[in-house]
Amino acid sequence: MKKKEEIKQEIIDFYKQSYLQNLENIKSIFSELKIEGLDITLYEGILKSSSQNLIVKWKKETKYLRTVFVMRAFGENYRKEVMPISISIDAMINLLDDLLDENLTKEDKVLYIVEFLRCSSNFYSHVGDLNITQKLGEYFNKLITLAVAENYLFKKIQSTRDFEEIVIYSSSLLMTRAMDIDVFIEIASGEVTSNVLRAGRGFRAVNILKKDILDFDHDMENGNIGPLIFVYKNRTDYKKYIARLVENLESRFDQISFDDAVTTRGIKEAFKEMFLEEKEAILGQLRNEKAER
Repeated sequence: MKKKEEIKQEIIDFYKQSYLQNLENIKSIFSELKIEGLDITLYEGILKSSSQNLIVKWKKETKYLRTVFVMRAFGENYRKEVMPISISIDAMINLLDDLLDENLTKEDKVLYIVEFLRCSSNFYSHVGDLNITQKLGEYFNKLITLAVAENYLFKKIQSTRDFEEIVIYSSSLLMTRAMDIDVFIEIASGEVTSNVLRAGRGFRAVNILKKDILDFDHDMENGNIGPLIFVYKNRTDYKKYIARLVENLESRFDQISFDDAVTTRGIKEAFKEMFLEEKEAILGQLRNEKAER
């Protein structure tokens, strides 16, 4: 299995150059404007600037690339022709997430919108005959459904004092959020079994938990109250809660059948290996004095 950093760098290198495709299209439009003094280099500068924000966040892993996870798990079975499409979807979701959650200046919002439109343009230019547009439409409907389900499960967490119920509801909420990886898996190869999807979600759930722990201070400062901060504020067993949550997620993963074809089994085993990497990272965070709080 390829190293995460190697795949991530490949994607970032591709993304850095992807603005050139937009620039070529803009040049043909620019020639029709015939505005004296307006230079094409102005557009080039804007497109370069708009892409930098995401690139920095991907490098620092304050934003994750689901494309990296799926390419790593699928290995040689990944369809390379879908990589530009997958990256565009990743970027659009990351951008929407920041537009909703972050306190952005007016100038930042403009760059975010430019970048979203740029990625949308690249997405549609690469789709071709791959029958992915329908899958993306289904994916956005799924995200709407998930948002409502997340809110329902968080209210369940808030309404109970039973420790095990809190863990189970929190695990279900993470598994719900983890469905954001579905479209990246579905377009990665020809036929994707339900067990591969489940394995991908299982990995993504623990990956989201790790990121939530890393984002704890940022979310606390910005008033983004989720299960972790709620438990921290209202109970004395925060560390035990995290450890038990990881245990519950691993138990869910281990219930997935591994009796499929060799290729499918290899993908699921890769997701399990990645799950264990995230698990160890979380346990390492718990051993850190800051994580213990």
